[in-house]
Parts: sequence; C-alpha cells; structure tokens
Amino acid sequence: MFHKWRSIENYERIDKELLEDSQCDFFYVTEKLDGCNVCICNKREVIDELNWHESWVVRSRNGGDFSENADVKVAMKKIEPFLDFIRDTLRYDWNRDFREIVIYGELINSKLLHRIWYGDKTPQIRLFGLSYLYPTLERWIDSTIEGLFRYARWYESTTNLDTQQYFVPIIGEKNPFCGNRAISRLYEIDIDKLPKKSKLSVDGSLEGYVLHNIDWKGCKTLPFIKWKTKEFSECIEGYSSRRSAEVTDQEREVGRIQKDFARYFTLNRAYSVLSKHSEVSIKDLSALCREFFDDAKEDYLKDHPELVGHPDEKKMFKGSSSAFLLLKEAMKNVQQ
Repeated sequence: MFHKWRSIENYERIDKELLEDSQCDFFYVTEKLDGCNVCICNKREVIDELNWHESWVVRSRNGGDFSENADVKVAMKKIEPFLDFIRDTLRYDWNRDFREIVIYGELINSKLLHRIWYGDKTPQIRLFGLSYLYPTLERWIDSTIEGLFRYARWYESTTNLDTQQYFVPIIGEKNPFCGNRAISRLYEIDIDKLPKKSKLSVDGSLEGYVLHNIDWKGCKTLPFIKWKTKEFSECIEGYSSRRSAEVTDQEREVGRIQKDFARYFTLNRAYSVLSKHSEVSIKDLSALCREFFDDAKEDYLKDHPELVGHPDEKKMFKGSSSAFLLLKEAMKNVQQ
C-alpha cells in the first residue's frame, strides 16, 4: 500500500496564528537536500501459511516505481540493513505484525536530479520520516524524525556504525537539557541566522532548511516548515499584490496578474516536477506541462487567496508554452 508523506508548507505562507500556537514546540532543523523524495515501502510475499519473504519497494512521491533505477539500487544496498532493523524493531517494540510500513527519504547524487553534489557524489538515500498502518485502528501513524533517531541509537549500540550517514543533516548544537538532542523551541529559531552553506555538499551550496516539529499533536500545530534559498526558490521575486482583483480597469488587472503569475514559472519548479517521476521522455511532456501548470497555480492561489473562484480565472492563468520550454530544458540538463 502506498502512503504519501504530507506536504510541507513554505515558511512565508504559514498562518501567523498557527505559527504563534507552535512557538513553544520543540523542532529539529535539518538541511533540505536537493534530490528526489522517495517512499520506501515494505513488501511481503507470502510463500505459505508459515513462511513469507519481505523486501522493499522504492516509490516516487507520486507513487511511481523507482526500484529498478540504477542509482536507487546503489543507494538501497548501503541502507537496506538499517531499514530492515527499523522494520523488525518497530514490530517488536509494539508487539504488532505491522505489514504496511513506509520509510521516507531523499535520494541524492542521482541522475534523476543533481543540481548539488554531496559527499563522495555516490547515490545515497537520507531518511527523515516513518509511517505505518496500525491494523486495529485502521489508520496510518506518522512518526517524526525523532522516532527514527530512537531506532538509530539502538542500531548503533548493536553494530557500532555511525547512523548519521543515513539521515538528512541536523543543524544546531546538542542541548544537554533536552537529552543531548539538537532541538530548539520554535521561537528560538531565527532563519536569517542559520548557516548559509551546506554541511554536506561538495561546494557548500545549500537548497534550504526543513523544521520538524517533534511536539506535533495533529492539526492544531505545525508539523513541518520549509525554507528555500533564493537560488532554489520556485518563484522569482518581484511585485506581488494581495489586494482584491476588483478594480475599475478589469483588463489591466488581468494582464497584471498574468505577468505576476509568470514569476512562478521557473526552472527549479520544472526540476521539482521531474523529480516526482521514475522515468520521463518527450512523449510525457503534455502531462508534465499540466502538472507543472497546476503546481504553479496552486502555489499562486495560496499566496493570493482572494483570487480563488474569480470569474476571470481562466484568462489570468496561462503559460503552457513556458512550462513546455522549461521542462524540455530541465530534461536535457538531467540527462547530461
């Protein structure tokens, strides 16, 4: 069964009231790595009533099968023993035969997407989340990165291996008052003062940061927040008005919004769209253009909620030709 990791909202879009409600929650700050989001799903093949074989299926964020990708195979060979340990220990810990388990990570140094090279430039999967289907509750339980760290500490005690190599990099100093963990209250985290160079990349290039709430209690507080550097933003900075579209000169207003919407058509967004698919070719461009356009429109309407349902919406939102050219360029760059 496929279970997608929840979407992470941009820092600039977070509702101020929600931010205020989460100010005292504890967060981990991790580096946002440039790569492909992968969902590593447990697969059980039943042999008979008493025997079965288990393996892992690697899927893209959209559910496409990444398992046969050469870079994925290299990355999985390195991390699979740790994944097996998490699966087996999770079951032992809860005394439950969890069959549906998904572990989430970022595939880096892959031909699928590599604007930044990390470490030794070999394909790796860096983990950040875990979900499992609780049978009696018939619902998915999402665990934060803190939950994965528990298994990492147990794994280290039995293997003497450094498990940092399996995780997205943690930013910040360990705090002895918090069990020697590198966590901070949200109000203590100043995005502007975080390092602007990567801990892992070859040349120091940084995509951004993700804030993981380990006090997350469901819908009333923020589970995750992401922040990207200007170089990796999916929207070009520029004039953007939040005032109502109801103005005297309607055609001028439609034209202004069309130009403003064009800022959301970027090469970074094209890379993001491609990273959600296991394989793409020229014949897929039509569907990819629609996905690109819908993604850009969704982001724009999040920033301009007053335009949702506007009678001139079809006139305001155009740009299929721009999406086509950006996707072609991104595909060419990825294949090099």
